[in-house]
Amino acid sequence: MSSIDDKMIGRNVRNLRGNMTMEMLAAKMRDLGHKWTKITVHNIETGDRQLRMKEAVDVPVINVKEELA
Repeated sequence: MSSIDDKMIGRNVRNLRGNMTMEMLAAKMRDLGHKWTKITVHNIETGDRQLRMKEAVDVPVINVKEELA
């Protein structure tokens, strides 16, 4: 069961993902050592899976790299 906080965090991840597909974000997170799939992204964005602290640090880094590219 997801909490209100998990759903809010999920919406923030979705906003940070921008124009990237779920698969693109998952691949970039895998490049950083996380075991993410498209399903992982979906579950985080819907609040069905909590975002871990290390993941929370890396998601914005990916977004910044995308904007600079």
